[in-house]
Amino acid sequence: MDIRYSTNPRDVKRYTTEELREEFHITGLYEADQVKAVYSHVDRMVTLGCMPVHETVSIDKGIDVGANFGTHYFLERRELGLFNLGGNGVVICDGKEYPMGYKDCLYITMGTKEVLFRSEDSAAPARWGTTEDLMGPAVFLASDASNFVNGHILYVDGSILAYIGKQP
Repeated sequence: MDIRYSTNPRDVKRYTTEELREEFHITGLYEADQVKAVYSHVDRMVTLGCMPVHETVSIDKGIDVGANFGTHYFLERRELGLFNLGGNGVVICDGKEYPMGYKDCLYITMGTKEVLFRSEDSAAPARWGTTEDLMGPAVFLASDASNFVNGHILYVDGSILAYIGKQP
């Protein structure tokens, strides 16, 4: 799990573009049958990415929740909002299944002990993400770097349009 630390607001003003990207841009969230996590000391937020392809994947796969969060299970002291950026899938929370299609959202309460992710079709895997997946494009569009962008539709869809070969 990648851990990001707070930055001093005075220092950030002097960061180069490369330093800003290194400090705040999250990449590599989606690997087949893995959970990728980034913990930020700003607001103690965890950004997760999960793309089950060939197996059902537990939310804490590859994360030592005891060492990183001081808890017995991932949602012992936190809640989770997630959405599906890919093909059809299922989220299983303490044994109850929630089928999810593209762009479906799910809120999972604090205290849920077991969270599993499964895709319905390995050729079109589900991709679960959090609202933080939208932060990069939002920061870009709000920055001076986007001043020359005009009349463009920016698809932030986890490449699902490219996969299915359709434009809205």
